[in-house]
Formats: sequence, C-alpha cells, structure tokens
Amino acid sequence: MKKFLSVVLVLIFLTGCSTVAGITHRFEKIDYSDGINEVEAVIIAQHHLISSEHKDHYVSSFPEIIEKDDYWVVAFTFRLTSSFSRNYARTWYSVYVDKKSGEVIDYAIYKGTGVGWGMREDK
Repeated sequence: MKKFLSVVLVLIFLTGCSTVAGITHRFEKIDYSDGINEVEAVIIAQHHLISSEHKDHYVSSFPEIIEKDDYWVVAFTFRLTSSFSRNYARTWYSVYVDKKSGEVIDYAIYKGTGVGWGMREDK
C-alpha cells in the first residue's frame, strides 16, 4: 500500500509540474541576472511552446537538450496531427534559448531521428 501511495504521489507531482499553471509559475520565478542554466532553459522552452500556436501538439515534458557555446537547444517530441500515430515521436519542436539573456532566439519543427535531430543546418 505504501508503494502504491508513493507512486500516486509522484505521478501527481509530475503532472502538476507539466501543467500550464505549473510551467507559468516556474517561468515567472527565473532569475535572468546570472545567465540561464539547463533547467531554466527547459522552463523557458516549455513556456515558449505552450504560449505558441503549436501548444496543442505538445507531447512530452521531458525534452532532449543540447548545449552549444552561446545557447541551449531544447527539443520536445511533437505531434503535427491529432491522431496518435507511431510517427509522432519522430517530429521535434526545437527551441533555441540564449544562455546569457534567456531570450528565445529561434524555434523550428523537424521530422527525423538519429544524429542531428531537431538541429538546424545553420546552427
């Protein structure tokens, strides 16, 4: 019973963290004065995605993250259609977050997997 209750509490916590209100709350608490770390970049990217016209296609709260010299690339699995096909995980919504300012400097939608997922050719 204790194990079941623990699992339920973890699920409630994780669900609350990925709600619009939870993301917005964490976004409002970011301290931009010391630069942007990986966790803050994810929050900024989540906020960007849920504030965009693509918010209804958001699939995963657990993105892939790549660190570049001046920015973070945060890529979420993304669904372009309303159907639940196996191919949705092969589409990425990538958000580029500046490490110093926290500004979203770009975003893009990509299809594909493997090396170079969610990466622009010119980035």
